[in-house]
Amino acid sequence: MSFVHLHVHSEYSWLDGTCFIDNLVKKAKKQKMPAVAITDRNSIAGAVRFSKKCRDAGIQPIIGLEIEVLNDKTDGRAFSIILLAKNLEGFNNLSRLINLAHNRDPGVPKISKTQLQECDAGLICLSFSVVGEICTLLLENRDKEARVVSDWYKSIFNDNYYYEVQNHGLPREAIAMNKLLNMSYNSKVPVVLTNDCHYMERKDSIATDALNCIRKGIDFGHLDAKRFACNEYFFKTAKEMKSLFCFPPQLFSNTLSIADSIELDLYTESVENIVLPRIEYVNWDTKSIYREVLKVFRVPDRKIAELCDMIPLCAKTLIEAILQSTDFSCFSAEDYVCCEALDIAEKLIGTYYSPEIYE
Repeated sequence: MSFVHLHVHSEYSWLDGTCFIDNLVKKAKKQKMPAVAITDRNSIAGAVRFSKKCRDAGIQPIIGLEIEVLNDKTDGRAFSIILLAKNLEGFNNLSRLINLAHNRDPGVPKISKTQLQECDAGLICLSFSVVGEICTLLLENRDKEARVVSDWYKSIFNDNYYYEVQNHGLPREAIAMNKLLNMSYNSKVPVVLTNDCHYMERKDSIATDALNCIRKGIDFGHLDAKRFACNEYFFKTAKEMKSLFCFPPQLFSNTLSIADSIELDLYTESVENIVLPRIEYVNWDTKSIYREVLKVFRVPDRKIAELCDMIPLCAKTLIEAILQSTDFSCFSAEDYVCCEALDIAEKLIGTYYSPEIYE
């Protein structure tokens, strides 16, 4: 039985994922998966590169993200969801939601349900894992409230809304899955199977845990045991996924249905039609960040100012070259340094390309 991964954190999930795009696409191709998604946290920074790698490998790329939505009508908690772009309109709405999330609170990006409702077109929504809003309510035995939340998402996304079930061997996941399957029968919301992939192989779990410690600023021994309590958060094969679940086959086939519904191909779109995140940090000077990153490349002080000015232009040229499959021989060593510096800088601030590029 074939299977498509729809919940994957690449290296663009800053300090939260080690599914490097090159390795991700290679493994998906080796496993003869027809498609694969990346769903980085508050970011679509890897979208262009990921799309190119998938296209070269003959695999359908699915571009999505993980984003937190404020439960502003109740206790003010925020819960993550997964959003996948079906088409260009959906991709552009991902960009708009990233803008809204980061500009609302750069430290802890979130969106409101109203903002999500205004940018829902062209998107598929997954309810998220056991720590998502619906599963949290179900595990708290607040089933009626869970149904209300489910009905709200269903009213927004219609047939593009799915309950997400996972099995990483955690006891609470089994409880949540049973309740979700029962609720699915009554609500007519389809269920889809995912694995919360943060690394490629089981052996990579320790390295990813270490990255999480760095991100959270804690000692290794204090890592959140509730989240990474095992080493099952890796990119499993279809056979490995099937071995975890004794549930209706539609949990697998729904991953294929979602993949079949994707109509997004960045290579058929002109750059002018693509909306990219334009995040403005009041207290952040973008060029100062560029200067610090360029120092990592040991760029002489006399050249730093010049290269800082080159970075936005190089980024735009590189995007256009990738989308048009242009020969890259025209790029100089300085061009590549600028692009690599930009890549690092934008990972640091959790955005895509700097606002001035498309002005």
